[in-house]
This record gives sequence, structure tokens and C-alpha cells, in this order.
Amino acid sequence: MVFTGVTAWLLAMFYAAVSCVERLQRLFKGAVEVAITSIWLVFWLAAAASYSAFGECKIKDATYRTFSNCDALLASSAFAWMSVILWIPSLVLAVIDLRRGDGVTGGRYGY
Repeated sequence: MVFTGVTAWLLAMFYAAVSCVERLQRLFKGAVEVAITSIWLVFWLAAAASYSAFGECKIKDATYRTFSNCDALLASSAFAWMSVILWIPSLVLAVIDLRRGDGVTGGRYGY
């Protein structure tokens, strides 16, 4: 999950840089954005599922008075599932933009 988290952060920094340059915005909208978003959705889904399936720590093992390694693992699992849930609308919006024609040409807004 560290790989997925760090590379997703690097991807976010890349998109932040892309959003500052108009020509790069047109290039990375459309099919490229859908492809990258779907890949990251699969990565986060795999990370969340693998952390949830880890056999040593389950919700019933959580201690509410002290912090333990199981608590950290359960928190990581919860945040991984939240990331999956947040990547789904991102993919939906990217597909809507692609179908609407906001791609390499810049779409009807021309930005």
C-alpha cells in the first residue's frame, strides 16, 4: 500500500503541474485521464483488499483504550477503502468528460 500511496501522491503533483499549463491540460484530458484513473482505481482496490484480508488483525481485535499495531493496520485499511470510494467518482467524471468531447481539442470550452 505504500507504493500505491506514494505514487498516487506523485501523480497528484504531476496533475497539479499539468493544470498550470494550458497545452498540457488539453493533452491529458480524455482517454489518458480515464486510463490513469482506472489504473489507480484498480491499484487502490487491490491495496484495500489486501490490507483487509490480512489475517492477524480484524475489527474485533481493536483496542479502544490503547493504540496498537492492529489499530494502525485497521486505520490504514479504512483509509484505503475511502480512497477507493473517492476514485470511483473521479473515474465517472473522467468518462463523462471523454464522452462529452473534452479531450485533445479542448472541448467546447476551449481552455
